[in-house]
Amino acid sequence: MRVHISRIIMLITFAIMVSLPALAQSTGTLRAHIPFDFFVNKHKLEAGDYIVRRPDDSLRSILIQSRNGKDSAIVLTRTDSDNGSPMRTKGVMVFNRYDSGYQLSEIREAFSSDVTKLPTAKSKMRLAKAENTPDETVLVALN
Repeated sequence: MRVHISRIIMLITFAIMVSLPALAQSTGTLRAHIPFDFFVNKHKLEAGDYIVRRPDDSLRSILIQSRNGKDSAIVLTRTDSDNGSPMRTKGVMVFNRYDSGYQLSEIREAFSSDVTKLPTAKSKMRLAKAENTPDETVLVALN
């Protein structure tokens, strides 16, 4: 009996430990350190620490703001489902690198199959069509 109780307690403890990162990221505010300058649509943002959140409950826009408040951009987004991928335990921001710099293209939150897609500036779209693909795709982990 004592063995069963200790196993149940260990199982409950494990379940709580696994769910804590999901609870931390479900608050609606994500944090990331971006080690390079990048574009959000047409807005150029400097390398640094950023907070990413939705300014309202509509789920149609994203606010990306430096922690020091110097740089920020708000952009309309669309959300797609990525049910074919395994569940992510860590959120990531996806950047495409072109000759002119890094472009934020997606935000993938932890413990979610949703992918938030950001628009690409028209100049970047023309460049992408000419090159067919970005030079590189970079993932930056969300804290």
